[in-house]
Amino acid sequence: MRDYFIFEPQAMAYHSSHDHIVVLFSLIIAFFASVVSLDLVSQIESVSRLRRAWIGLGAVTLGGGIWAMHFVGMMALRIDVAIGYEFWTTLLSFMVAVVFVGVALLLVCECRRSFKVTTMVGLFLGSGIAAMHYLGMAAIRGEVEIAYRPGLFALSIAVALGAATFAMWISGGLAAGNNDNVIFRKAAAALAMTLAIPGMHYTGIAATVFLPAPGLSDPAAYMGAKLLLFPVAGFSLFIFGISYSVSAYHKGQTQAIQRQHDRLAEAHLFLRQLMASLPAPIFFRDMEGRYIAVNLPFERLFGLEGGAVEGKTALELGDIGGGALRELDRQARECMENGQGQFETSVTRPDGATRDFMVTVSLFHGKDGKPAGSAGAMVDLSEMKFIHRQLSLAHDEAKAATKLKDQFVNLVSHDLRSPLSSIKMMVNLLGHGSLPEEKKEEILQRLRLVADGMVMLIDQLLDISRLQTGVILPKKRLVHIRPFVGDLIENIRPQAERKGVAVFNEVPDDYQVFADRALFGEVVANLLANGVKFTRKGDRITVLPSPEGGLIVADTGVGVEPEILPNLFRAEVKTSMPGTAGEKGTGLGLPYCQDIMKAHGGSITVESTPGQGSRFHLILPEMRPLIMLVDDQPGQRELMKRVINESYQVDYLEAENGADAMAVLEDHMPSLIISDVHMNQMDGFNFLTRVKENSGLREIPVIIATSSSSSSSQESIDMRKKAFDLGADDYVTKPVSKSDFLPRLHKLLHRG
Repeated sequence: MRDYFIFEPQAMAYHSSHDHIVVLFSLIIAFFASVVSLDLVSQIESVSRLRRAWIGLGAVTLGGGIWAMHFVGMMALRIDVAIGYEFWTTLLSFMVAVVFVGVALLLVCECRRSFKVTTMVGLFLGSGIAAMHYLGMAAIRGEVEIAYRPGLFALSIAVALGAATFAMWISGGLAAGNNDNVIFRKAAAALAMTLAIPGMHYTGIAATVFLPAPGLSDPAAYMGAKLLLFPVAGFSLFIFGISYSVSAYHKGQTQAIQRQHDRLAEAHLFLRQLMASLPAPIFFRDMEGRYIAVNLPFERLFGLEGGAVEGKTALELGDIGGGALRELDRQARECMENGQGQFETSVTRPDGATRDFMVTVSLFHGKDGKPAGSAGAMVDLSEMKFIHRQLSLAHDEAKAATKLKDQFVNLVSHDLRSPLSSIKMMVNLLGHGSLPEEKKEEILQRLRLVADGMVMLIDQLLDISRLQTGVILPKKRLVHIRPFVGDLIENIRPQAERKGVAVFNEVPDDYQVFADRALFGEVVANLLANGVKFTRKGDRITVLPSPEGGLIVADTGVGVEPEILPNLFRAEVKTSMPGTAGEKGTGLGLPYCQDIMKAHGGSITVESTPGQGSRFHLILPEMRPLIMLVDDQPGQRELMKRVINESYQVDYLEAENGADAMAVLEDHMPSLIISDVHMNQMDGFNFLTRVKENSGLREIPVIIATSSSSSSSQESIDMRKKAFDLGADDYVTKPVSKSDFLPRLHKLLHRG
């Protein structure tokens, strides 16, 4: 016997070649075996019954395919000497292939899939392919001796190990349920396995050296290649056909089960989504009180996390919802005894709020027709009860308002009856022709005074109504208080001097408020007139700033009696009293003042001590002028802010064009608008037109500011004219001059 490996070329070696048709047939067998076996691998893990039988089927299929491919490949071999195959060694090679493949499949199914396990299985399978091949070569009999070239021998082993391992890596993704590019993965795995089997075989054949060895054995005593061809091919096709048929059957069954599972899953998902879409809390309980399913509103109501309630009873869940879940369980059991029912219950939510619910419970039945549990739905009654309470309160308030209206009408009727009676009496006197002219003139003068008083009363009544309904809206501007108060004092100074009352203005020169000049002036004027009315000779009236923002009007007069003080600002209660000199009033002045202050977002309060005087506090909210800047250049808006901020403390609204500015004006009312002309979407002129056409916005002052090369150019002149024609309150060019711009700004911010 020669050595197993040879390292030198052998001149006496037999020449070998291959029949290409038979080689192609061997490749087809290898590929078909790979496809079928890998398909089995991808399905074995989903088989719960007869798994070992499936593993055995896969082992016979792939192992038999490897064995069949080898001997078909050997039949394609052409050498210059006749050879045969020893039966038992040939059978042993078949068994080795089946056993190695079976163990590999068993490892695949029983071990947790990982890179390490997959690699180990691939190496084991590659070893089985190599072992089967060289056992099959050892079965050759004839006047021939076999030796191997070590390099190609090692390469054949490497091909078997590498290709089989690569095939297992790819098939691992299929068995793990990775459906991404599944067709590509199957084709790649089958190709890798095909390369492993024929690749190893033909590399091993290339490594084989057939040397003459006369007299070793008679090949006629063993199975010949041609004799083996048809059994091998028939066996292979039979095994593949059976395996593929069983695989296809199982695959069909699996797909049918999967379709049923998918339909059940879809139905379950539909029910889950239906429950989740319902805003009302829904629950299902079995006959023992365990919660089978609940929807998301139910979990949120009781502060439960997803799935925490399912499979548990109310007792196991503990004191949830302030004990409401146990109460719900108790009443639901009572309803189940009757088959169905309704009850009301209260639940304290996790945020501490208590909600009232109407719960409807009914039984549901199983397949056998027996009760299987109960289903419940909870309808929130809290809003309905709240609305009912609000309606009840509104009804009570309406009754009270009707009563107040009747009182108010009675008071006004009394105040109107007296002057009307006086007018009637004086008209009757004028009807007597015997009255001297001096007396007639005196009566006419009194008639004018009474008529003026009635007009003032009616005006106050109308203004109160308009303020309360929002028809009169304060147009707030910055007001320098000292000169403003000074003008009002001058108006009442003659009356004060006639009574010997001194009036003092103690408001600082720089003191300002943000108010409607006309309406706020009516309040201060009314309080000054009341001060004169209820003071005596030697008393004084003082106007000074309030620490809370606003003004204080104080006097040292007779004060207000404690029983009158709570109703002083109520129009429906008669509080008018004669002044210290017998002056009369309507009693509507102070309620009117209160409505004006409320319209400003402020208030009016009074402190009074009988015999010592009164202090009226006019409180205005802390507010600053709100200026809207409309310009598509952020840098220009910042420059404008710097100029304004040097002299004023204001707040800003900003917009990049007229369209954006109109959207902002839906929610905000600025004191002044400064707008550029050249802007996208809506330019400054179109924006100005929209503002002045809007009845709610047209009173807002608008300054048009534009960048022009020269204020005297024809373009600037035309633009200025167009701006004023469209209703602009002023026009400036950028960059603005502080000395020119700030006085214009001052005039518009303080315009009353």
